[in-house]
Amino acid sequence: MTSRTDSRNLTTGYDYTSGGRITTETPAR
Repeated sequence: MTSRTDSRNLTTGYDYTSGGRITTETPAR
């Protein structure tokens, strides 16, 4: 696991860093 946001993104597909946009890609930040 690299980051909490990364794990959440890969699991739920919900990007918190992007402001709550549904995406399957990893957060840019």
